[in-house]
Amino acid sequence: MAQGKDLGNALTDIDGKSLLVSAGAGAVGASVVSKSGKLLNLVRGGTKALENNRLLVNT
Repeated sequence: MAQGKDLGNALTDIDGKSLLVSAGAGAVGASVVSKSGKLLNLVRGGTKALENNRLLVNT
């Protein structure tokens, strides 16, 4: 609309460079979320192992 386009064209006219940047950012974001979930599970597992070890030592 700022470039004299009607609303339909303004919403669907996509710059290839912008699309590439957005796709790359989405892939990086998904990778970070995936790895953080794995790290959280690792920390939880380690914490549980430490708690189990304390129970065994204290008995």
